Order: sequence, then structure tokens, then C-alpha cells
Amino acid sequence: MRDPMLVVYLFLLAGFLLPGRLIVEPLGSLGAPATLLSLAAAVLYAFGRLVPDTLANGLQPIRTAIVVFGATALLSYGVALTRALSGSEASGSVRSLASHLGFIGLGLLVADAVRDREHLDRLLRLVVWLASVFAVIGIVQYVLGLDPEDYITVPGLVLQEVDINVQRSFLFRVKGTALHPIEFGVVLAVVLPVALHYAMFPGDRPTRWRWLPTLLLLVAIPMTPWASSSAALSSWSPGRGSSASAPSWPGSSSPWRCAPHSRGCSARCGRCSSSSTRTRASKAVPRTTPP
Repeated sequence: MRDPMLVVYLFLLAGFLLPGRLIVEPLGSLGAPATLLSLAAAVLYAFGRLVPDTLANGLQPIRTAIVVFGATALLSYGVALTRALSGSEASGSVRSLASHLGFIGLGLLVADAVRDREHLDRLLRLVVWLASVFAVIGIVQYVLGLDPEDYITVPGLVLQEVDINVQRSFLFRVKGTALHPIEFGVVLAVVLPVALHYAMFPGDRPTRWRWLPTLLLLVAIPMTPWASSSAALSSWSPGRGSSASAPSWPGSSSPWRCAPHSRGCSARCGRCSSSSTRTRASKAVPRTTPP
């Protein structure tokens, strides 16, 4: 396998760009292209374990956590089988187990197939730019009222019948290519700190467009007035920064730091208070010159 991450890239393309209601009709809700690709990732991971030097070996904390999660899901399914299940319960539990298997396969493949920082940056940048297209679809839907499900068609796939209310009071809640407006807003809120990170640290080849994904995500998230996405967006207050990325940013690189000695600078600003402290300390200690 030249790059076992190829199925992950295809999963991201299908998840962001294809409407969530598009399915292979005989398979029902499990027939969504993203779900099928996630199951393919699980199969690919199993075969990759049989090929030497394809996946990482040794102790891997991410892999351990994913395996524990999978064992918990399997145990929950086993407990459900200890009683008689109705037809809808049985099909729902099998569908949930298959979805969990696909997500576990994706997680294991990413954890063990990403070899270096360049490989990881490639994956995350793809996520950021696909989320930007995802946001553009939602913005167009909000402004023009165009439903992407009416324009994006794939031969062999049909639209699943799902009753979702996108109207709340006088607000129209966009969902883009997602199944629900909550999914649309939460996905954008999750990708936002990653987009901001790559805008601040573009690497060796900075471009003038590096802030465009962050801007598009910030514009699209408020178009889904849900508590989940709004809470994620409100965590980006200037005084607190991001709970996901800010602790790893240098103090001088944080976007919420004001310039040194700027007018109106708060005493709580770490950068300015530290510089002012150094200034007072240098003035307090008299300089002595050698005779």
C-alpha cells in the first residue's frame, strides 16, 4: 500500500461534499458513501496489519483508547442481545454497531498510518479546506435559499427520506450537505481552531489566502442558531482564547494578545504586563559602571 490514508481522504471528500441523505438504496442508512468508506477503512486497517512496515507498531495511546472504546461499544451490543429485541431495535443496534466499526477503523488508520508531521499537516489542511467548501455551501443556502440536495446527484444513489425541520421561529437554519443543522454547526466549530492554527502558522510557504478558511467558518457558524455550535463559538472570546489550541501557542503568537505598550492594554495581558514588569525592574536597579 503506497498510502493507506487514501481511503481517509476519500471519506473526507464524501462526508463534506456529498449530501448526507444520498445512499445506496438497498443498504438503507448504512448505504451512505461516507459510511461505506469508513467500513472500507476498517477492512484496510485489518489487511494493513498483515503487511510489514505499513502501519505503526508498538505502544500507541490513541490506538489503546480507540480499542477500549470499541470494546465498550461491543459490550453494549452484547448486553442488548440478552433480551428480546423488536425488529426496529435489532436493525438499529446492528446499524449502530456497523457505524461504530467504521469510525473505529478510521481512527485506527489515522493513528497508525500517519508517519510524520508533514503527513499530518497534509491531512489537516485537507480537512480545513473541505470544511471551507462545506461552509460556502451553507452560506449560499442561507443567502439564496438553494438546497444542495437538489443540485448534487450521483448515479446509483438516491435521497433517503428523512423528516428534518430546518425552520425555527423566523430563522432558517442551514445544514449544507449535512443531515442536520446541528451537525453542520458542530463540524465547523470543531474545525475552526485547526483553521486558525494554519492561518497563524502557514509553514514555509505562506499565502495571502490562509485566513480565508477561518473567515468562512466564522461567517457560517452563526447561521445555525443552535446551542451546541453557539457554545463552541463563544469559547473563542478574546480574553480566554481557544481551549483546544491556545495553550500550545506561544504568548507572542496568540491572536488575542495586544501589541506591547498599546493604548488601552489591560493589565491582565501576559505579554504587556511581563514587558512592563521588566521595564520597572530595569528602572529600579541602578546601573553601575566599572571604575
